[in-house]
Amino acid sequence: MDSKPALPQFDQPQSRWVWISGWGIRPQDFGALAQTLHPAATHQVLPPSASALDEALALKPDVLAGYSLGALLVLSTPVPATIPAILGVAPILAFDAEAGHGGTTPGRSRLAVTVKFDKDPLSAIRLYLRLAGMGDCFADSLPYAKSDLRWGLDALGGLSADPNTVARARLFAGQADPLTDAKTLTERCPDLQIIAGCGHDYRQLLPAMFTSNRHAGF
Repeated sequence: MDSKPALPQFDQPQSRWVWISGWGIRPQDFGALAQTLHPAATHQVLPPSASALDEALALKPDVLAGYSLGALLVLSTPVPATIPAILGVAPILAFDAEAGHGGTTPGRSRLAVTVKFDKDPLSAIRLYLRLAGMGDCFADSLPYAKSDLRWGLDALGGLSADPNTVARARLFAGQADPLTDAKTLTERCPDLQIIAGCGHDYRQLLPAMFTSNRHAGF
């Protein structure tokens, strides 16, 4: 029997979803897609930052959700039991491959992006998005505050998921995600739902997730 709390049904218009988005991703673009795909709820999207989780919890969401780095932020901290549901899309349990939690990117590559960021932030974002298979998401301006972007690179290297939070969460990952190994993630999260034909791109993952679970409450 599944002991995890079910996510609110999609037809509950009062449900509030608060997301923490991924590194280098424009929160407004992510939010617009989530709202289009699931208009019955309200979707608020925060950029990943040192204060993002506290800000998200203060909004008292029905669903606390994270994508990519945002999922790592959510999963790395004990979430109060007052939060009904936790969701992770393209979850990262620990980013660096050396951590052994399903990440496929060597620490030296993350550090190379960090060095590049300190010299040329836009070039670093372009490189990261290309590595994630999302090169066409790049825009010629910073997606959110430079200080938060820089903090996020350190967070990718320093955070790891809390097993208790992972056990409460509903997790969805692309089978062909270039940043994580689906087999390793499944070994650590047996209830992880693998989405075939998808990579790390939220523009693929969100439509597939919402479509396949629209009447199931996850």
